[in-house]
Amino acid sequence: DSMKIKKGFVKREIAGKIVVVPTGKENADKRIIITLNQTANDIWDCIKGGKSISEIANYLVSTYDVEYEKALKSVNDFVLKLKENDFLEE
Repeated sequence: DSMKIKKGFVKREIAGKIVVVPTGKENADKRIIITLNQTANDIWDCIKGGKSISEIANYLVSTYDVEYEKALKSVNDFVLKLKENDFLEE
């Protein structure tokens, strides 16, 4: 269940907030910018690193000392948001 973020989305820090913005010709029509909290930032980096949903959830468990089910829900919720906004390659 490998995921890949589409080309043309970059993460930037702007005014102390971490945001993902569309860039390039392929995203010229996209107007969405998403703000990432620390957990979402970690999930984004894990997706970019090629980790699976279960690997990301395990990473969150070890990093934030949360239960696996809560970590898995966080990952699935964020991945759903990325899919709904067309950030992921299918």
